[in-house]
Amino acid sequence: MGVNGGHAGLREANEYAVLRLISDHAPVSKAEIVELSGLSRPTVLSIIASLEADALIVAEKGRAGLVGRAPLLYSPNPKVAHVAGVDLGGSKIRAAVADLGGTVVAERVVSTDRRGGTYVVDQIHAELQLLVDEAGLEWSSVRQITVGTPGVLGPAGRIELAGNIRNLDRIDVQGALDDRLGVDVCIENDVNLAAIGEYWVGVGRRVKSLALLALGTGVGLGIIIEGRLLRGARGRAGEIAYLPLGDDLSREEVLEHGAFELAVSGSGFRDLVVGAHVSAVVRGVSERDGADRAPES
Repeated sequence: MGVNGGHAGLREANEYAVLRLISDHAPVSKAEIVELSGLSRPTVLSIIASLEADALIVAEKGRAGLVGRAPLLYSPNPKVAHVAGVDLGGSKIRAAVADLGGTVVAERVVSTDRRGGTYVVDQIHAELQLLVDEAGLEWSSVRQITVGTPGVLGPAGRIELAGNIRNLDRIDVQGALDDRLGVDVCIENDVNLAAIGEYWVGVGRRVKSLALLALGTGVGLGIIIEGRLLRGARGRAGEIAYLPLGDDLSREEVLEHGAFELAVSGSGFRDLVVGAHVSAVVRGVSERDGADRAPES
């Protein structure tokens, strides 16, 4: 790397450090940025001017002290870009667009296309387009899209172990979404994302390690150890649906969905309740018929 390249790299690193510092400590003054960053005042002033010119930060006047003018306080500009999130489930798709401050500007919930596969990919594309239009945004303002999905992202962009969405494991989901959306797309296990959310802004924000058990159409476990998401050697940590508990392991449905999932998921509880109700009805009918046939004493 030449001298100019080295200077450019250092400048970029310093800009990122200052932007991250402003994000962590906002609202923050120039003097505080200098103190916290350890950079020289001229360097900080130059970086702040550059970040303002790119609309990455905004300034507002703070309270005036006993002496001198009120300082300018800097915060990240949440509206400079937007992100989108998609929760892909076996029965529903929930999609939202938010600014960089986390404020949701549009949200939709629709039933998942039962045909699965490319139909679901097309559905995600269409829903996100509707959301962006509904929010009055340009598509170019969306810089990142994250899709939470059952199962894990395997080789060749295929989502594995997502038995509650048909044909999803037969296509390159990552490639199909990239082609349709033209935006950087991240695919992550939905329960892992839920665990990250709880660790970041939820009930786990004051702990270093946590485990989140999700019970819905399926069942899953998200694990964070010392602040890091536990993925496992093949990305399958937390895929507890296939624990050999609760059912006949040789049944075809068990091999597809997992014994534990069939026993404790939402559909498992539904089947348990329906089965208990049917048994009670049958037992009641049998008892009534028996009483009707009983000889009089």
